[in-house]
Amino acid sequence: MFESLKIFINKHNRLPKERSDNFQERALGKWRHNQIKYIKQGILSEERKRRIQPIALLFQISIFDISWSEKFNELKKFLKEYKRLPALHTPKRSERSLARWLVNQRRKKRASRLSNEKSQLLKSLSIPKDRFEERWHKRYKEIKIFVSKNVKQPSLNMKKCDHERRLGKWFTFQRIKYRKNLLTQVELNLLSKIKGILV
Repeated sequence: MFESLKIFINKHNRLPKERSDNFQERALGKWRHNQIKYIKQGILSEERKRRIQPIALLFQISIFDISWSEKFNELKKFLKEYKRLPALHTPKRSERSLARWLVNQRRKKRASRLSNEKSQLLKSLSIPKDRFEERWHKRYKEIKIFVSKNVKQPSLNMKKCDHERRLGKWFTFQRIKYRKNLLTQVELNLLSKIKGILV
């Protein structure tokens, strides 16, 4: 496997992917991942450690950054080729993996856990806006207008007004998220501007 891995890297000038559609590449990717895991756990034999050390050191400069860059480049290539975002519900394993990765990056961004550098790189791809984020900001604007106009918070019990009831549900959910410390910093800052909404 070690020799196969070296041949693969020399031939493709990149690391093998664990979620590749190609069986041989997938096997190499999983093997590489396991070697790094064993090194970290200290359970790799001295002989194997000695043989893999040159490549393992290269991997561990920052395995997470290397992995992130690989996914980023994969996404860039996908967008260029298909002119759309990767889908979560598709038979293609590699596309599903890429879609899950993008969802995770968006979650991290919403939670302010994505570095500015990575955020800027994703922004450079001109990816369509996050639908969840767009819906949240739309509902926030509606709540802000409602409170300003009616000088009260929307009620869940307004049977005659579907719009107010919808706002009431959203408003209640934000309070629950606040109590469980699940709001992002951006959401918290915006909601704090509406008097009494988080009390």
